[in-house]
Amino acid sequence: MDDPSSQEENGGGMTLEQAVNALHSLQAKVLNMEQEREHHDAKSDDDTPETSQPLAQALWDTQVPPNFKMPHLPTFDGKTDPLEHLMAVDTQTSIIGAEEHLKCKLLSGTFKDAVLRWYMNLPHNSITGYADFHKKFIHQFAGSKHVQVTATTLFGIYQGNNENLREYLAKFSEATI
Repeated sequence: MDDPSSQEENGGGMTLEQAVNALHSLQAKVLNMEQEREHHDAKSDDDTPETSQPLAQALWDTQVPPNFKMPHLPTFDGKTDPLEHLMAVDTQTSIIGAEEHLKCKLLSGTFKDAVLRWYMNLPHNSITGYADFHKKFIHQFAGSKHVQVTATTLFGIYQGNNENLREYLAKFSEATI
């Protein structure tokens, strides 16, 4: 079938045998992809919150008290100071006398956006306690810490040529907060 005359009749393209072989190859690839997808889907079914939790199993398994009343906690998206966020969460959890497992669960419940994605990507059982969680959280979001403003920094704030006084004062006030 590989004679030149049959290729000329096909316009220099594939022979029938080559086309059949290519088709079988594609079918095998599709079958392999379907099997990989089924395997991935089966694995995804195993990724329940309980099996993919970064919290150590002992922290995750400890029950929340039946009379527990959820405190109002601020959310954290990574754009504000992580120390301020931890202070707010620590204050509220101290008021209600929350145990370590509850502090971990409550802190993780305040995350959203990029912070939630960071938390979800932590290795399974990698958080062993609240102090460990605190340390990992601060380490990850250290870039969002509020920086102490110095007099030198304030002297470096100038009013732009096209900036009115109100805009300049707003910029100056923002720097001092």
